[in-house]
Amino acid sequence: KEATSEDEELELLTETSPLTESSPSVSETLVRSRGSLALEAATSRQSLRTQLTGGIQATTATLDLPEPQVAVRNLLEYAKHAHMSTVMSKAQHRRANYPFGSIVEFAVDGSGYPVFAMSSLAIHTRNVLANPRCAIQVHAPGWTGLNNARVTLFGDVFPVDPNSVRDAASLFDTKRERMGTGFHQSKGANLSYFVMSRIVDILFVG
Repeated sequence: KEATSEDEELELLTETSPLTESSPSVSETLVRSRGSLALEAATSRQSLRTQLTGGIQATTATLDLPEPQVAVRNLLEYAKHAHMSTVMSKAQHRRANYPFGSIVEFAVDGSGYPVFAMSSLAIHTRNVLANPRCAIQVHAPGWTGLNNARVTLFGDVFPVDPNSVRDAASLFDTKRERMGTGFHQSKGANLSYFVMSRIVDILFVG
């Protein structure tokens, strides 16, 4: 599974995907805090750079496995948590500008954008408010080792517009019903919703 085709580009599934029909689209109504988030920016197709070898591509075709963009969407739909890497803010003094890793709960909206439920007390929340650039990595359910699929999304995370908070909450309610206990049990005044409304790159390892 070594990279031999980093420059191959594949389109990320958008609202036309069958997987998105039952999910409301939060990103279509978002306005981000730093500059306007236009509708076309929220729903535009993003390039998908994937570390796929010829062997993986051949196996996908031979065994009739899902295309990489479908596999990526499935990972995002069915994973409970994501590993988020943010940039430590200047408020962290000696840790400032170093990467900070954390585990976050997330759901995806109708266009496939990750939506996060994060506590205002969490370090990663304070980090993205100071610097929206981050990366998240999502593993396949039941992930057991490096030979399992995972995907990394690079992008900018912003607070969900107040008019879309109910839609964001409904995404988590729907996912909790599907996932059962152990997902998104915490609610309260300290909980805020964020969305990776700008995805600049995607790295998929199948």
